Amino acid sequence: MIFSGLPARIALLAFVPVLGLAALASAWLGYERYQAGVQEINTRGTTLVRQAALALEGDPVLERERLRRYALGLLALDDVLTVSIDGLDGQTLVREQRSSSQRLNGNAGEQPEASLGFEAPVRGALAASLTPDISPGPGYLPGPARVHIELSRAPLFALRSSVLIDTLGLLGLGALFGLLAASLGSIAILTPFERVQRLLNRLRNGQFEPPLRRGDDGGPLDALEEGISAIARLLREQRQTLMSRDEQTMAELHETLEELEIKNAELDIARKKALAASQVKSEFLANMSHEIRTPMNGVLGFVELLAKTELSRTQQGHLQTIRASARHLMTILNDILDFSKIEAGKFELAQQPFDLRELLENAVLLFAPNAHAKNLSLVLDVAPELPSGLIGDGPRIAQIVTNLVSNAVKFTDRGQVEVCVRLCSETAKTVTFGIAVLDTGIGFAPQDRARLFSAFDQIDTSPTRRHGGTGLGLAICRRLVQMMGGDIHAESVPGEGACFEATLRLDRLLATEAGEGAEAVPPPVSMPALLAMRDETLARALTHILALRGVAARLCRDVNELEAALSQPPAPGPLLIAIDLRTLPGARQALPELLRAREQPVEGGLLLIGGAEAAMPGNGGFAYGRLQAWQIARPPVSREVLPVLDALLARHAGTPLPDQASTTVPAAHSTPGTQGLHVLLADDNLINRQLARLFLQQLGAQVDEAANGLEAVQRCAGHDYDVVLMDIQMPELDGLSATRRIRAAGPNRDTPIVALTAEILPSDAGRYRAAGIDDQVIKPVTEEALVATLLKWGNRCHLPDPQVQA
Repeated sequence: MIFSGLPARIALLAFVPVLGLAALASAWLGYERYQAGVQEINTRGTTLVRQAALALEGDPVLERERLRRYALGLLALDDVLTVSIDGLDGQTLVREQRSSSQRLNGNAGEQPEASLGFEAPVRGALAASLTPDISPGPGYLPGPARVHIELSRAPLFALRSSVLIDTLGLLGLGALFGLLAASLGSIAILTPFERVQRLLNRLRNGQFEPPLRRGDDGGPLDALEEGISAIARLLREQRQTLMSRDEQTMAELHETLEELEIKNAELDIARKKALAASQVKSEFLANMSHEIRTPMNGVLGFVELLAKTELSRTQQGHLQTIRASARHLMTILNDILDFSKIEAGKFELAQQPFDLRELLENAVLLFAPNAHAKNLSLVLDVAPELPSGLIGDGPRIAQIVTNLVSNAVKFTDRGQVEVCVRLCSETAKTVTFGIAVLDTGIGFAPQDRARLFSAFDQIDTSPTRRHGGTGLGLAICRRLVQMMGGDIHAESVPGEGACFEATLRLDRLLATEAGEGAEAVPPPVSMPALLAMRDETLARALTHILALRGVAARLCRDVNELEAALSQPPAPGPLLIAIDLRTLPGARQALPELLRAREQPVEGGLLLIGGAEAAMPGNGGFAYGRLQAWQIARPPVSREVLPVLDALLARHAGTPLPDQASTTVPAAHSTPGTQGLHVLLADDNLINRQLARLFLQQLGAQVDEAANGLEAVQRCAGHDYDVVLMDIQMPELDGLSATRRIRAAGPNRDTPIVALTAEILPSDAGRYRAAGIDDQVIKPVTEEALVATLLKWGNRCHLPDPQVQA
């Protein structure tokens, strides 16, 4: 307790003075005792030497023997060490000393200086006192003049040791007394402080009761203790008040913490599920890409082969629709697979020239069968002043139109779906236009507008919903429109339909960029047109198509208006009569009678729109008088209407028009860079192998086939190929493993290996390079892609060695 802090200082203040006093007292007492001993020795020596001098006084002449006996008598004393008697002439008459064995302390090594010397003159023993007539006889000496005695210091040494021991003992008693006093004083002083400290510790630990026992000295520390006790009572009261108030708060806080813990756990689980779902999504996209692209490769490939055969106009139209549908299906697939790239900000838009009108027509015609099956009127209305040649990412714009029209047809049970494209503004370099898709379907509520463009979200998620879908189409549209710097929005009245409008701004395709192969715009023609139909939307769209050739159209909403129009004098040039078999089928039955009632015969053409049940016996093969008849499906598009105008003008001018109904595309021919190449084709899909083999054989290449990776390795072990086309996903042995084995040994270690793959994930390219793949061709494989690949890699590994030639 007294070795640290305040107790140590208190003990030091009590111990040091007591120890100091004890040291001074013991030193003073020792010094006085030692001085008394020294004085005693000096007194004894002086007394002995004086007594000896008095004894020798009065004997002028003494015998030497007598002096010797006297000196020995003095040596008999314990403390006398040496006795010396000197004569008057200074000579030593007698000198006796104690031997070493007779020393008082018994030490043989006693030094002479360890003694005290005392001298005294012998008064009266002078040579002048000797009378002349007295002569000393033999054996007598002249009287002594001085006596010298040396006493031992041993008693003084013993006294000094005794004094030192006594002094230390006294000092030790003083220190012990000081320690006792310091302890008692520290206890007496620190006890009140300890009580205060214990009280403060209790306060610090929140122990406000019972109250501590007070001291009874009535000092300041007791007053301090009483003040602290009062504070403790006050704190106790406040604590009780706070505890009563905080109980509810703590309960609410505890409940909140539990809710936060639950939410954190749920968020952690959701995060893990999201990561797992992202991984599953990537794997799903890769697998679906392969599963869908594999059959689409056969579809598109054989469509290309079929297009090279001799077909009629109707067959060419059907084939063109199939080709456009398949290509748009691949575009949709590519967009969905690229959705993850858009989310990650790694997607880039292409900037290439494209024909906007052709793109819109191909996208809308995809849904003509669905619209016809639901008895809907599907109309594409493109403003004639809108330029067709633009620069941008045409497939992505087609994806936007496809998604919007698909939703409109899906959610519309009766009425019509109109795709209206209008020019908003233009400059010398840019064109801003709007694409609006209007329907008369179920529409949506205003509160659901924010959910329309959310990914993987649908307004109706109930089990009894009528309309399916992934909920991804509008989200893709919004992302693509935003990436193009445009805007998309939607308006609707529930039960009356909806309108989705996207505004885009693209660069104009200038004449210098279009190149020499660009198709020239035909000059305006002088030809009137009568439109017999009740569908004003269809009439407006057809009027805009005819305006591309400068044809002015007049709308006849019923048979009477058509009769009135035909009764007027004919205009110069051929006349085009367009009848909508869906809204005004009676005009077709009444038309022969109306034509016979005219005074002058009508020359021109008849365009029947829709009505599959009234198919004509061949395009342009049925005539009403002098009218040549054509029939087209709904919706009418420029690529079907404009050739009718061109045929009418050519017939009216007497110019033979090439028969487009039996146009034959010449078969592919071999390319000099591909002739004679030896190619190994490894693919587990028989249709894909057949398609690729036909393409390669038309290019002049020799083809060996392998149905799996193991068979490809075996063939490469016995043949030296110019190029190896390797599918990635195959049974027995996949394409990457087969490539590694081929690269390990054999004649094709350096042969170019090109992957035929449907996987387009970013990580695939690195895996392919690591396995030894030189290049890749994305399915569906086209003839153009094969030609480019063979020209790039064919014969590369068999080029002559420059060193050998040298």
